[in-house]
Amino acid sequence: MGAIVPYSLPDSQCQFRAIIYARLLTVQFGVSNLPGLSADGLARWVGQPDHHATVWLGNPLLEWTIPSIVDKGWLQSAYDLMKRFLALVRRELELLSFGQWSELNWSTNDKDSIRSSLLMGKGNADGLPSVVERCMPGLQALLMLATSMPEQRGNSLLFSLITLVATLRDLGASIDAENFFVNLGAAVLARSASREADKPQAD
Repeated sequence: MGAIVPYSLPDSQCQFRAIIYARLLTVQFGVSNLPGLSADGLARWVGQPDHHATVWLGNPLLEWTIPSIVDKGWLQSAYDLMKRFLALVRRELELLSFGQWSELNWSTNDKDSIRSSLLMGKGNADGLPSVVERCMPGLQALLMLATSMPEQRGNSLLFSLITLVATLRDLGASIDAENFFVNLGAAVLARSASREADKPQAD
């Protein structure tokens, strides 16, 4: 394989575009020895001319010997490690649907070393309706939580959610067409205000 000739590494925007719009991808096992923006100071990918990019997968997640595969202790630790890693991978798929992606770091055979941190993202105003639609289940869950929390805390969250929904509407997002947020929020806040008014006043 020929030498990898990256773009100027300080030009992070150039590197970002190179990996996003790459048409030809070379995948390498192990880690690179090139400087980059990752936590360890090494490049996870390098953009190259002609829409070409090289990506390094990193060190193995698991290594084992033949006796390991019949060792109950090792099997349990391998299961725990894969369970944690796959949970992060599933979360990464969700993040990718929002135009975001993370950096995953780990040491071989070490569950506690697995770390995920937000690395980059992309987006534009045209993507607002799609993002809002995918966020609705989460917003509705927060609304339900707000109505079940102690009033002082719940009302603060409820008011923030109603304000957010109103702002998204003003920006053109199709959200809460049935006024579910507003009606439920108004009912809860009115009930809270009524209780406050019914409290005996100190002389």
